[in-house]
Amino acid sequence: MEASIYSGPRSCYARFEGLYVASGPMDFGKAAAHMYLHIRDLERGWTYDHACRRIRMTRRLFERRTMYLVDLCRKTGDDKCRLVEDLANYVIGTGILPSCLMGLISRKLVRVRSLM
Repeated sequence: MEASIYSGPRSCYARFEGLYVASGPMDFGKAAAHMYLHIRDLERGWTYDHACRRIRMTRRLFERRTMYLVDLCRKTGDDKCRLVEDLANYVIGTGILPSCLMGLISRKLVRVRSLM
């Protein structure tokens, strides 16, 4: 069974990192939150595949995952997809997110609460 890597409470990130991107259609905020996690994975050198196995996060994989967010945005019909594309190009070029987006990103990331 293929799991989502970053989105939703059953994602690899929710299971192993204790946080995930809120579920639902891709919008600017969720795309930025995904990019935040992509940067995190690139910096630490590993990520997850769809079977939730640890794999190497290469620069190429980072770029592919980041640009895939633009495609997801277009599929959902969000009117801010051009902004998502501009942000993706910025993140790929610089490896950072504008600090002014951190508030928006924190609202799109969900922390898993432990039951114990």
